[in-house]
Amino acid sequence: METLVPSATGGTVGLLIDGELTESPLDTPGWHQFRPTSVVDAPLLEWTSNEPLTVTSDCRVWGILHDPPEGARLSLPVTKGTSYRIQVRAQSIGSDLDPVLTIRNPAGDVLKQTDDISRDARDVDLVWKAGAEETVTLDIRDRFAHGGHRYYFEARISPDAPSANCTIAATRFVLPRDKELDIPVTITRTGGLSEEITFTVAGLPDGAECVPVVSAGKGDSAKKVMLKLKAGSAMAFNGPVQVIGTWKASEEERSITATTPSPLPGWEWTQAWVTIP
Repeated sequence: METLVPSATGGTVGLLIDGELTESPLDTPGWHQFRPTSVVDAPLLEWTSNEPLTVTSDCRVWGILHDPPEGARLSLPVTKGTSYRIQVRAQSIGSDLDPVLTIRNPAGDVLKQTDDISRDARDVDLVWKAGAEETVTLDIRDRFAHGGHRYYFEARISPDAPSANCTIAATRFVLPRDKELDIPVTITRTGGLSEEITFTVAGLPDGAECVPVVSAGKGDSAKKVMLKLKAGSAMAFNGPVQVIGTWKASEEERSITATTPSPLPGWEWTQAWVTIP
């Protein structure tokens, strides 16, 4: 069985074939339009033993649960009143692990325990606010106390900063010359993001038109907007485009690229294909 997984050595993504990790598929022609869903500007650490691994509030950790009774333990210094987003990705990247996350204080008391995101998403995605200045332990285990080379995970720890995830439902579109093409964009806001997000399409040929559309911080457009494309005077075209959303946070401009459906677990397609006949 072939599964795409984060590499334990290079921080990229490799191909796991019956337990053997190969080179990154990013080095393979034809894979350049995919990206791992965990692309972030954060260091990648590796948990390799039953001893706690000290981590920071902005990092990723890769590991395999060979010894399920012990699980993986991460030591995280936290600041009172600060909210942290803790994600454990396993099922979404092809792992057999059904992760359970437990947060404990230095005395071993359970501060929080969480399991599935939803009935159909069995990974962990938790926003947790620290109640004291201390070092907590993040305990990652399999729900059914299983382990082995197929029970790998990637933990992502970050401050709970306002952000957004955006998706479009198709990978290919045909833009007729005699009418507009509608592309709906679904928006999931996280971390309390309330700023307006402006969406447009990058990569269209000269002569084609796309009027930017604004997603308000509240109301229906906060969750979904409709981009309208016109062929205009553009010549025949067949190529990739990207849907880009931008917003301002503390005078700094931030952006997000909408993703489209991908047949590869744990990976995202960041381009759509547009044809103008």
